[in-house]
Amino acid sequence: MKLFDYNKVKQSVLFLALSFSLFTTIGLCDNPFSSDVKVSEATTSEEDSIKIAETSIAEAAGIKEIKEGYPIEGKIEANKLRLRSWPWGAVVGKYGKGTSLKILGESGEFYLVEIDGKQGYMHKSYISTDKEKASFKTPSYPGDTKSGGYIALKKGVEASNEGAKKKEEQKDDSDSGTIVDNSSSDYTGVTKKIFDIVKKFCEANEAYVLGAAHSKNSGYVSKSDCSGFTGQFINKLSEMAGVNPVIGSGYPTSTQYANSQYTKKVTSDFPPTNPKDLIKPGDIFVMPKGSSGYGHVGVFMGYNSAGQPLIAHSTTSKISSNAEMGKIGKTGVRVEVLPSRYKDRWMGIYRLNNMDQIVSKLES
Repeated sequence: MKLFDYNKVKQSVLFLALSFSLFTTIGLCDNPFSSDVKVSEATTSEEDSIKIAETSIAEAAGIKEIKEGYPIEGKIEANKLRLRSWPWGAVVGKYGKGTSLKILGESGEFYLVEIDGKQGYMHKSYISTDKEKASFKTPSYPGDTKSGGYIALKKGVEASNEGAKKKEEQKDDSDSGTIVDNSSSDYTGVTKKIFDIVKKFCEANEAYVLGAAHSKNSGYVSKSDCSGFTGQFINKLSEMAGVNPVIGSGYPTSTQYANSQYTKKVTSDFPPTNPKDLIKPGDIFVMPKGSSGYGHVGVFMGYNSAGQPLIAHSTTSKISSNAEMGKIGKTGVRVEVLPSRYKDRWMGIYRLNNMDQIVSKLES
């Protein structure tokens, strides 16, 4: 007769250890946001998903890697915005309008965020960043999520991705090529005239093309690069004021505006200080060469109603409905909030030597 079965004892001890570990992790955890509690598709199902609140592992919500440029700062623009354990997951908190947060990544319709040391997912429609304003577009709301319900992790990620895909398709079908104008209506004097000029460039715009619009001929060009747009803007502004444009005999490109006898430096600050005190709409911002091998240049436009600095420029990225002004779905000329990523390459803002003369003529 066998009195001692080592394998059975070993299995029993292992089972008890695992049971105790699971019990203490889920059943007795006072802080559901403890860094000791993790979530993954392997441990999440329809039955137990409500018990899991930790969301620090981005892969569990379909984020394979955090995109370049994160984390970024964001702000909630809606009352009682739900913080969920994953896209369309269990609600683990609600936060009010104006609450600041850190955005760690994105998954479909959702941002992965951190608030007060807690990580979770919030719908993009109600969060603003320095690059994009809250769209307030109605979410897809699968199942009973609109009333505060949730769906399992895998289904939540699928629904979130599908919702984001549908929004992009709808935007491409209905908005492509149309002008979005989110600019304030209270601009006066020379600033309004500058916006009118830039809007006409946006309306004429069809695409960013490297080297395009490098001409002394004044015109609302359909294709331009950054310096092409900036030069044509100066031509139009000078033409409207009835003065000769001061950009030299050649055609300035990017940093030549910073190293020119025809301009003077106004400020190196990033973001630029209040234009009422120092800088003016129509001043030129300059950035040196980056990884692309090209510099960048554009026009400072003042501030929006939220106090964010605005710029007009021509770039290779497509214009979205979140721009202050531009032709949706096109590359090229737009007005938008100064991106925070420009800080690393910022040279400063410069003013044409005859800008005071131009402004005086336009205001008279």
